[in-house]
Amino acid sequence: DVNFLRQDAHNLVRESLARTEIETGGGPVIGTLTILYDHDASGLSHRLVHVQHEHHAEVMSTLHVHVDDRNCLEVLLIRGDSSEVRLLADRIRALKGVALGELVLVKTGA
Repeated sequence: DVNFLRQDAHNLVRESLARTEIETGGGPVIGTLTILYDHDASGLSHRLVHVQHEHHAEVMSTLHVHVDDRNCLEVLLIRGDSSEVRLLADRIRALKGVALGELVLVKTGA
C-alpha cells in the first residue's frame, strides 16, 4: 500500500531528525542507559554507584539484574539536559569492566 510506505518513510525521517537533534543539540531528554558488566571487576560496583551519585539529578531509577554468576545487567532511567545525560553515559561506559553500554534518548520538549 502506497500510503503505508509514505507513512513509514515519514516516520524514518522524523526519527532521524530527532536523533540528530539530540546528538548535536542541548535540551531536555529522557531515556535509558543499559549496561552489561562483570560484577567481579575490581571496584567496579563501587565506581558505578559513585558515578550515579555524582549525577543524582539525572538518575531517576535503576534496575539491576543478575544475569549469571559473574555478569549483571543494569538499566538506568535518566533525564536532564542532553549534554549532562551523554556525559553520564560516557563516564559509565568508559569504566573498566563495563562490557556493553547502550544509550537511548528521546527529546521531552519540557
